[in-house]
Amino acid sequence: MAHICNEHTEKPRIVFIDCETEGLNPYQKYCHGLGIAFEEDDYAYYKMEDIPDYVKELLKDPDVTVCGHNLNFDRLFLHCNGIDIVGPMADTKLMAQLIDDNESAGLKFLSNKYLGAWSLKSYNIITRWLQTNKFKDWQFVEAPFEMISNYCKEDVQNTLKLYYIFKEKLSEIQEKVNEAGFEEGPIDYYFNEMQPCEEVMFEMKRRGIKVNMNHAAEVKQTVNDSINSLLAKLNELTKDYTAKIIDAKYQQELSKRVTPAGKAKVQRPEFNWNSVQEVGQLFFDEFKAPIYNRTPKGKPSLRSQDMVLYMESDNELLVQVATLYDQYKKNTKLVTTYLENLPKYLESDGKVHADFLHKTVTGRLSSANPNMQNLPKNETIKQLYVPEEGNVFIYADYSQIELRVAAHLSEDKVLINHFISGEDIHQYTANLLDIDRKKAKNINFGIIYGVGPKRICDLLGWELAHDKKPWESPNWDRATKLREGLLAEFSGIKNYLDKVQTFMENHAAIVSMFGRVRRLPDIWSDDKRKIKHAIRQGRNFVVQSAAASITKRAMIELERQGFQIVNQIHDAIIIEVPRENCHVAQKTMEDIMCNVVQLSVPITVESFPLNSFNEEDIV
Repeated sequence: MAHICNEHTEKPRIVFIDCETEGLNPYQKYCHGLGIAFEEDDYAYYKMEDIPDYVKELLKDPDVTVCGHNLNFDRLFLHCNGIDIVGPMADTKLMAQLIDDNESAGLKFLSNKYLGAWSLKSYNIITRWLQTNKFKDWQFVEAPFEMISNYCKEDVQNTLKLYYIFKEKLSEIQEKVNEAGFEEGPIDYYFNEMQPCEEVMFEMKRRGIKVNMNHAAEVKQTVNDSINSLLAKLNELTKDYTAKIIDAKYQQELSKRVTPAGKAKVQRPEFNWNSVQEVGQLFFDEFKAPIYNRTPKGKPSLRSQDMVLYMESDNELLVQVATLYDQYKKNTKLVTTYLENLPKYLESDGKVHADFLHKTVTGRLSSANPNMQNLPKNETIKQLYVPEEGNVFIYADYSQIELRVAAHLSEDKVLINHFISGEDIHQYTANLLDIDRKKAKNINFGIIYGVGPKRICDLLGWELAHDKKPWESPNWDRATKLREGLLAEFSGIKNYLDKVQTFMENHAAIVSMFGRVRRLPDIWSDDKRKIKHAIRQGRNFVVQSAAASITKRAMIELERQGFQIVNQIHDAIIIEVPRENCHVAQKTMEDIMCNVVQLSVPITVESFPLNSFNEEDIV
């Protein structure tokens, strides 16, 4: 194998890298070494301590593009080892997602698909060695140096080859998209949004979010005390009913024992409030509670939404038990999902450094380790995430961004006039249908995605007959007429959805207003269910992807202007600023978010300075 031994006489325009690491966490695991490639036959692998100065300078050169597969992962390990990439960046994983978002974007899958099985020769050798020596399949750094070196060099060679293949493929797709009448295609989307946003997400991960762990310990104790109190109340209220269930469990265990000595060891069990089976027996066998919903497996549902219905029962005992059980489940989840897991994500700087990722087909960001986009509504948990001393958070949320995008794309006159005049579009629909505003809001968002009668019945709480097919129910006809009436009122939406569907049927794909392509091969399927699902996906995509793009482009501009973004939750962005500058920063943030993209309707933002992630904790 060839190696990089000397400095090149000419500075390369692009280099390809891959790090081999002990694990996934750059703050806790070490980086074994760096693989780098200039050209197909010009590559090497270095232990971290042996990286030549020439290579370090190339990585720091503002004129040299650095390409990797999932580059942010490698960047962060390099950053923790004192090497920061400052020049242009490219990521073959992102490029693969834009070529076909229905396929895996993993390097091994892509290498095998585009380069053939031989491209994974060193990978297969090292994985066999790991299996033989009883290591996990990700513990590559435990292998002999030559194996690690060959494996990493193989990865950078594959990344290099894929980069040039993907460049050509994206150019071909871009040409087809432009020929179809779209101004922007995947190359525009990549350079204007996707790659710049990766750099923002890298900074978000690097800076982290501070956690008040002293308060977390207090909250955990309080919640555990509440759980014990709820259990005591539940057991007292239901003891006459749970006795039968407990006795059945006891007799079942006794029957498994043959000898008297074995039977003597069996202890009478307690009622298990964490067992869905036992709680189901209590509600449906003992209380004779009605079954409102079922799980995907067909079993009676005991979710929070079902408890809310039981709280409206005429049976006072059922109301009390449902209320206590619902709170018990919520408190238990707070402890097991959030409070117990929080310390394992905490780094030595007292912060969590969550991952923010491009993983969704619409382009919306996701979060993991921990998921900062899925914090509970419980304010005590959100209050644990705090700014540095002397700072505050500014929380800014786009208002009705998906409806505004739908108005712009569809050129619907009713929507456009309401947004330009500032009138309440949800109240307009509420008055039109003689329903409350909350239901009207759900209906408005449903209509822009082309929802059908069943979903409308769900949104409005109209029951469909259980003893016949849904479309034979009177409420089905009622919902159909309501849908037709609304689409006649918002005729621009209907025409646009029809146009989107026609394009999808002709191309098995759809393109967002910013150039992201969503492939929908199932629309050419013989299976009607798959066709309907593909149509729904396409209708959702054109609006959701554009809304996600607006939020991400705002993030890019905020970072360019020096703001420190710490979290992003769907249509909301959170930055951290010095307390004394918060009001000026808040106004600037709003201006950036409202003007980063120009639509045919105004874009509006609601923002608040906060002392924590709790939206009620306003400065």
